[in-house]
Amino acid sequence: MDTQITVKAPATTANLGPGFDCMGMALNLWNKTTFKIINKKENLIEISGEGQDKISKDSENLILKSFKIPFNKANINPPTIKINCFNQIPIGKGLGSSSAAIVSGLIAGNELSGRKLSKKDLLILANSLEGHPDNISAAISGGCQITIQDGKNLISSNIPISDKISAILFIPETETTTEASRKKLPNKIPIEDAVYNISRIGLLVKSLINDEFDNLHLATQDKLHQPYRFLENPRIKNVFKAAISSGALAVFLSGSGPTVLALAKNREFTIGYEMADAAAKSNIKGNIKITKPTIKGSYVVENK
Repeated sequence: MDTQITVKAPATTANLGPGFDCMGMALNLWNKTTFKIINKKENLIEISGEGQDKISKDSENLILKSFKIPFNKANINPPTIKINCFNQIPIGKGLGSSSAAIVSGLIAGNELSGRKLSKKDLLILANSLEGHPDNISAAISGGCQITIQDGKNLISSNIPISDKISAILFIPETETTTEASRKKLPNKIPIEDAVYNISRIGLLVKSLINDEFDNLHLATQDKLHQPYRFLENPRIKNVFKAAISSGALAVFLSGSGPTVLALAKNREFTIGYEMADAAAKSNIKGNIKITKPTIKGSYVVENK
């Protein structure tokens, strides 16, 4: 049996504007986690990079909890392990850090417990931990995914996305949690707002498949969640305006925010500069990161 495994998991952006809780896209920004079985009584967790002073290193660690699940499913006692994390994904920024943690733990646990769980099993288990499948599906499969829930079943489908597209991220210093952000959302919405989003999801999927870039600005607009999330910091809309006026194809909150993500096929550095300048003039501290979508999902780097 292998005694060490390394897993890489990508950052993800959810919703892409109108696709609330059902659309997600993987980004070329990775967490790398090594799991090593050790002959000790207690698990050990070491973290470097993003979140090293914020992530728990005890039994409540999300990677550790996820790692144990495949062993429990296989009726095997989980081994004692040492986990080494090197994180590039910021914590609490709407970039799927919790999904990356869950998926990394599940994949490693599944590999070291005998690969009893299928990819579909992992998706369902990960969703039960995360509570929504958008980030999870993209973290597992890569690319741009649309996922629907049918009872206890999850169906995920890949949406092709052009390799010409880049992602410009404005990452504010402030943090949020999905749980806190969801409390801002209404329990009921006008039917007009539902139609607004449904029509734009259809247009968004078609635009991505056919490289109809001119439609992306309209296709990523939303009335279900972003207007309510803007209420806490309405000045963030200045960053949106700067992205579009400087040449971005589309702009939206990444997941529950606070990160603002713009899509572009050129002028990435100009767009990033203008977004950062608008943020600074709005007294919003943060930084710019430029990356691309990735078609690669979480994967095993090596087994030993």
